[in-house]
Amino acid sequence: MKIHLLYTAVVFFCQRLCRFAFVFAVLLSGSHAYAEIKVITDFPGGSGSVLDIDQQQRIIRLMPTDHPGRGWRCWWYVRLTGLTSGEAITLEVGDAPWATPDQATWSGDNGKSWQHTMPGKRNGKLIRYSITP
Repeated sequence: MKIHLLYTAVVFFCQRLCRFAFVFAVLLSGSHAYAEIKVITDFPGGSGSVLDIDQQQRIIRLMPTDHPGRGWRCWWYVRLTGLTSGEAITLEVGDAPWATPDQATWSGDNGKSWQHTMPGKRNGKLIRYSITP
């Protein structure tokens, strides 16, 4: 009888603990814990200098890279990882107004198809593009 009561007490405790763990896991799953954004430029044609990545607000700040002896910094081309489909991110590019077109062009399928962002918002030499892959 004591073993049975002990077993019942253990089962009761485990059931409560499991319910708590399940509810806690469900709450965490809705907390928007995004992966860390990374900017990659070490691929053929890759270029861009990352100034900052705000992981909380999902903002990437970069500048076109200087290419001494190969022309002026008039372009950038980066690969982003750590994004979630449907998640809005902001790409802020600046300090070279000739390298900040009204719209950026992006691909979500390794360059098979390309699309334009909505027109960016300018602020001095900077432009901010909003992208939702």
